[in-house]
Amino acid sequence: MKILGICLLLGAGTLAGMQLSKRLWERVLTLREIRELLERFSGELRFKRTPTGQLLREAAADPGFQRLSFLKKAAERFDGREPFFFVWEQALKAGKIPSGSPEGEILREMGRTLGASDRDSQLAAFALLSERMDGILLTETSRAEREGKLCRSLGILGGLFLAVLAL
Repeated sequence: MKILGICLLLGAGTLAGMQLSKRLWERVLTLREIRELLERFSGELRFKRTPTGQLLREAAADPGFQRLSFLKKAAERFDGREPFFFVWEQALKAGKIPSGSPEGEILREMGRTLGASDRDSQLAAFALLSERMDGILLTETSRAEREGKLCRSLGILGGLFLAVLAL
């Protein structure tokens, strides 16, 4: 019975470390989806000139943006009567995108840019946002690699420590 308890403690520590590591990688995946959204909007502006409402509805329907739940809220609410940036901002708040986070600022800037000026100005703004997003993504990816490994190791060591204490 004692061996089972020791194994459970070791397993619990390992799972806790894995869960912390997973949370770091979830953020990286969300950042990648934001980067893809920037690329999609830029491509649509550059080549297709799709109206803003249709662009938003297509992005919301795309399963590749499942982590960006605010897109569905914005697509449902945007009917052209309210300014796009207002609908976008409300959807970001409802989607619980942290306002102080770098990705939150980039998303807010996307909402202020999309449909607000001529095509060339929007493309230039999206190019700048893409560069910022690349920097954030690079930083967070290296952080997730480094800290994820640390979390997993500490989880295993913590479980091992508890197992030794249980002896």
